[in-house]
Amino acid sequence: MAKEMSKVSLNNQQSYPWYSLFFRNGHLLVLSIMVLVVAGLSAINNIPRLEDPRIDNRNVLVITPYPGASAERVEALVTDVIEDELRQLYEINEINSTSRSGTSVVSIELQAWVNNSSNEQIFSKIRDGLNNAKLKFPQGAGDPFFDERRGATAFTLLVGLQAASGYTTPLSIISRMAEHLSDQLRNVPGTELVRIYGELDEEIQVTINPQQLTSSGLTIAQASQLIAGADPKVPAGMMYSTEQNMRMQVAQELDSVSTIRDLPLRVTEQGGYLRIGDIATVEKGPRLPVNDIGLVNGEQVIFVASRMQATLRVDTWTKNAKEIVDKFNNQYGGSIQANIVFEQNSYTETRLSELTINLLLGSLVVMAVVFIFMGIKASWIVGLSLPLCAAFAIFSLSFFDEQIHQMSIFGIIIAIGLLIDNAIVITDEIRSKLVNPDISRIDALTQSIQHLFVPLLASTLTTILGFMPIFLLPGNIGDFIGSIAISVVMALIGSLFISLTIIAALAARFLPRKLDVSSAWYSIGIQAPSISLGYRNALEKALKRPLLGVLVCIAISVSGFILAGQLGNVFFPSADRDQFEIYLWMPEGTAINETQIVVNSVDELIRKKPQVAQLSWLVGGSFPSVYYNQVMNKDNSSHYAHGVVKAKSVSNAKVLIGQLQTELDQAFPQSKIVVRAFGQGPPVSAPVGLKNIWTRYQYVKPPR
Repeated sequence: MAKEMSKVSLNNQQSYPWYSLFFRNGHLLVLSIMVLVVAGLSAINNIPRLEDPRIDNRNVLVITPYPGASAERVEALVTDVIEDELRQLYEINEINSTSRSGTSVVSIELQAWVNNSSNEQIFSKIRDGLNNAKLKFPQGAGDPFFDERRGATAFTLLVGLQAASGYTTPLSIISRMAEHLSDQLRNVPGTELVRIYGELDEEIQVTINPQQLTSSGLTIAQASQLIAGADPKVPAGMMYSTEQNMRMQVAQELDSVSTIRDLPLRVTEQGGYLRIGDIATVEKGPRLPVNDIGLVNGEQVIFVASRMQATLRVDTWTKNAKEIVDKFNNQYGGSIQANIVFEQNSYTETRLSELTINLLLGSLVVMAVVFIFMGIKASWIVGLSLPLCAAFAIFSLSFFDEQIHQMSIFGIIIAIGLLIDNAIVITDEIRSKLVNPDISRIDALTQSIQHLFVPLLASTLTTILGFMPIFLLPGNIGDFIGSIAISVVMALIGSLFISLTIIAALAARFLPRKLDVSSAWYSIGIQAPSISLGYRNALEKALKRPLLGVLVCIAISVSGFILAGQLGNVFFPSADRDQFEIYLWMPEGTAINETQIVVNSVDELIRKKPQVAQLSWLVGGSFPSVYYNQVMNKDNSSHYAHGVVKAKSVSNAKVLIGQLQTELDQAFPQSKIVVRAFGQGPPVSAPVGLKNIWTRYQYVKPPR
């Protein structure tokens, strides 16, 4: 008899659908919950953590020096040649150029479909085009510098080096120590890029005495060729023997004053040597004028900017990098001090903490609403779906090479109201089935799922399809907001699966079989029969008079569109950040020292504000990026300065932007100054762009 009962039980067990297995097997139910929780916690600890999403590199810069040439010559002989070569590449979407005296800057934007998996091949084509263009450059033009590391990505750590308090360490020494610190930061695991800004380049200057040069029978060109011939980069010749052929080269590099001073120019009649030092003064000094000047709170510094790879957690990398900075200060702190000017990790932790708190508050509000209207047991069953779906969504980010940042967390926050619907519907349906004493718990589960499977699947698919345009959006905008769609879609998929399996099994196991109206409200939820009756009557009237119901729905929708017109029309709002930017332009051709004088005056005015915590500048170029969409497209611009102001709070920063713009315009009418808040979204140089196109006409003076 026992064998027959076991067979019957086994047959009955096999007749149930697969999703009932979570109800019939308690160990599987608990194990599934544990797996989801562990997977979510593991993803939180291991998935890269950033402040903002990384945007694929589609913007590059080509910088070509042409010393001594006017802007017109630079455009005609260098810039146009580069543009003609690069326009042959269909992968390039747009080319913008700026030609200044002595410098050509060409900005290249690739097509929107280009991503990090295909851009390196395109970069190789651009390099080939630049090599072809270089062959057409005039004599005196330098090699084009192709910079593909200026993507829309902020530096992770920015360090400012300056002389220690009470010391007057030369800037040349600080520049050498900046190179040393940059080498150490490059050795930190996961470092992607390290660059130095504001350093002082040194060169060996040879000043020839014209009279002594004439008496030696040499010309400046000949002396220059003799010095170049002593360069160890140039082969000195070959020595052939019966056993071996040996390549010869200069033993000493031209890196010291004494080496160049002792270079022989010619053999004298007395059998001696005429050296460079006999007819010239050789000394080592700074290369003037400098390319850029770094300032922090009015003190000149040299910036060492480092950026980590996107496959790491920012807190882990920052900890290792700060240990290197601390060791540097312990070793050289007596004469040089390395201070952290910007640390992205602090902003990342703040941003993710705020979003996590919003996620928890949203979950608590949802659980509170469910508790009020469905009771305590239903509320914890429905509420359990929130952390499980969030864990599934975060774990699935690794499948798309995504990171934990504000957009991915924001997507989960958006999905809270969507993913809870499946759990509420399936829990309420099972609860209504359990009231019938003729239906077993497992039958209540299977009947409820069979009844709701198609509607829940259709509802989930339609919502997913609504987010697919964002999911498939190409270009910089797609890189920025695509994480929202990924989080929402994966949360919805997880919600459907978890609701049909784990939530349904928990509801069928633990919900009461009887709903006693006299029970406490926290057991069954608040009952409002009058509201239910009114809603029922409204539905009956709408069904009896469908035209009226359609008109009411249309009126509500139209009123929504009308009211939407009263809202601000901003697709990407300004960032809630305690930092903002300042751009300063002097007239074209202004020397960098003159620009620095104006910057010092602006700096002094701004730092008098009690709300300002720190003010940093880079005179002569774009400030190292401290925000993901900050555009760095200015180089060798002696008339330009770029500053970043850090306020004591976000509210102080918002107040300062308007005040400073007015005050700076009045105090410095000789310069153009723009105070700008950091904004969300992909990089945009300006909210509105204007392009002027004209044809050059030659003016011919009419005859009298």
